[in-house]
Amino acid sequence: MFKDWSGAAPSVRKLRGSSADQLVQAQYGALAKQIPALYVVLSVNIATLAFTFYGSAPDYLTTVAPAVFLLLTGGRAIHWLRADVGRHVDIDRITREFARTTFLGVALSVVLAAWGIVLFGYGNAYQQSAVALFFWLSAVSAAFCLAPVPRAAIAVVVVSTVPIASTFIMSGEPVFVNMAVNFAVVSLLILQILPTYFRSFARIIKSRASLSERHRQAREDNRIVRRIAYTDPLTGLANRRMFEEHLSSMVEKSGTDPQPFAVGMIDLDGFKPINDLYGHAAGDAMLRQVARRLTASLGGNGLLARLGGDEFGIIATGIARDADALALGNKVCEAIRQPYEIDGSQALLSCSCGFSLFPTGGSDAERLVLSADNALYHAKRRARGNTEIFSMEIEKQIRERATMEQALRRAVADQAITLHFQPIFDLTTRKVVTVEALARWTDPDLGSISPDCFIPIAEQAGLIEEITDFLLRDAVSFAASWPADVSLSFNLSAVSIVKPSAGLDILAIVARAGLPPDRLQVEITETALMRDFEMARATIENLRRAGVAVALDDFGTGHSSLGYIRRITFDKIKIDKEFITDITVNRKSRHIIEAVIGMCRGLGIRCVAEGIEDEGQAEILMGHGCTLGQGYLLARPMPAADLAAFLGSRAAGDQLTA
Repeated sequence: MFKDWSGAAPSVRKLRGSSADQLVQAQYGALAKQIPALYVVLSVNIATLAFTFYGSAPDYLTTVAPAVFLLLTGGRAIHWLRADVGRHVDIDRITREFARTTFLGVALSVVLAAWGIVLFGYGNAYQQSAVALFFWLSAVSAAFCLAPVPRAAIAVVVVSTVPIASTFIMSGEPVFVNMAVNFAVVSLLILQILPTYFRSFARIIKSRASLSERHRQAREDNRIVRRIAYTDPLTGLANRRMFEEHLSSMVEKSGTDPQPFAVGMIDLDGFKPINDLYGHAAGDAMLRQVARRLTASLGGNGLLARLGGDEFGIIATGIARDADALALGNKVCEAIRQPYEIDGSQALLSCSCGFSLFPTGGSDAERLVLSADNALYHAKRRARGNTEIFSMEIEKQIRERATMEQALRRAVADQAITLHFQPIFDLTTRKVVTVEALARWTDPDLGSISPDCFIPIAEQAGLIEEITDFLLRDAVSFAASWPADVSLSFNLSAVSIVKPSAGLDILAIVARAGLPPDRLQVEITETALMRDFEMARATIENLRRAGVAVALDDFGTGHSSLGYIRRITFDKIKIDKEFITDITVNRKSRHIIEAVIGMCRGLGIRCVAEGIEDEGQAEILMGHGCTLGQGYLLARPMPAADLAAFLGSRAAGDQLTA
């Protein structure tokens, strides 16, 4: 494309954004810088030559004509000084400017050549030599100043050289003839140099264009890499890296330009079941919908990022009060709660939010995120689907929990968590049929801690499997020495039931203790089933095939127990004690108990009532057909040694009765 060194070929004009385009731009820029200098040289030469012939030639040749020439050159010099070369100029406009420059250059050369030839006839030898010098300087100046547009430069050199050289030769004077020959040789040399110069000029521009393109491509590659490195590919939101760097930047800027902002953590509630039910493709589509809703809720006031899975992060600017953060969190929760369209059906989802405000929630990025996470944890623990703002009260609870976790780790390492046992009776005969193993922990500093408190901490801290294993080993070891008609009931955590090898691990522990599998009953809560239903169902089926009985614990406290009963076969259902407490005075409670017992009877499932504390409760339960019960009326939880004595005394009593 650089072979066409005229700078105005149609093939070049058609190119846009290419190296040819940059060449034409470079020609135009160079011309705009050099032509004013050419017009200065011409103006000086014209004035000098006119002064040299003043008095020898007519006035119209020494004053009028030079004045016209000077006005023309001055006007063109101003035109080029005002040329817009700082911004991109349309190639067609540049091409027209090149053509105009070539035309005016040739026209001016013809006129100046005619003026010089006419003056030549009025002068003496010295004045005629001045004409030669005038054309010499003008031709050389034009050649180099117009070199960026070779067509114009060549035309001006030829038009300037031929007439004056011919005039000198026709004069017959040897000196002028020699000048003409010398002038012609130099002009030919200039004509040869011009294309070489232009090709070098074009190569430089081409190299510059190539280098610029490589730089542009490098910047584009860097932009793409940065976008990949800082963008979540599924939702198009910022990712965790971008979130952390932006938050660090916000904290750093606060030293010189303090601006209020808040950090928010958002966790979707109920996303995994939807993912399992509809598939990962539908789950991904839902996450994209969630991202759009969150973006709309934030309204451009900050950064929204997907941190991983179904967790999102917000850096919200302009949040200075807890009330502002709470309003934003409620807006987010409301947006997420709206129905979703998946495969032609509607699905529902909710989210929990935790916020920490800068600087009350932390003066550095790590602390702000930790505070927001803690607020989120508090929100999920208190009531899912709501927003919590980090406060000193939450921090106090977190410290207490951290203290308890450290104490629990020591207790697990020392196996300081022990077992108590509470019998389950046949309500009619008051005979012990099953004994439930209950975890007990008494810390030297913290005192006695309820399982309802330390079991969730053990699950979150990753300690529950270790606790389950050594407690189950102890429990089956004790149970192996009990009467053959007394079975062991053991509670399994959500983590334990969904572990792929859970069934085999339990059966292996039972086998090593020499306890027949049909003397073991495992109790599972609804929460455990919600964690990973399919894996939990597989574990339950494996245990039941081996002879282990399975009970659904705390029935009635969840929101989907009936659905689980329909999809999984249970051997027993344990009615939570909150339904038993007021059964003697609350008719609604009695109706609920009656309905549950009737359902169990219809399904062929045995029913166990928890929390029986007086005979009135026991009589009502038996009257409705409940045959198994557990509670302080019958027996309190007791250590293994006390249980052995208790079972021994019951067995002796049965023999005496017999």
